[in-house]
Amino acid sequence: MLIGDLAALSGRSVPTFNREFRRIFGASSAQWRKQRKLDQAKGLLENTREAVTGIGLAVGYDSTSHFISAFKKQFGMTPGQFRAAIAAADP
Repeated sequence: MLIGDLAALSGRSVPTFNREFRRIFGASSAQWRKQRKLDQAKGLLENTREAVTGIGLAVGYDSTSHFISAFKKQFGMTPGQFRAAIAAADP
């Protein structure tokens, strides 16, 4: 769903919607959406054996390299490194 659609559903203009969203959630709607996607990916990496490529696609990234880059920027390691760290910590 696009921001314009959400603004219309809430009965607000796009600038008003964006301003109120940032005030309530402490981030822009784009930042918030990106964080939700990466949190979902993190959960999938922890709880499934799905390939990194499949997880990136499942959470909404069209490019595996973009997914890996965004994940590393957010969590300080690539999805593969994250999964390896979980495996090493799990006896």
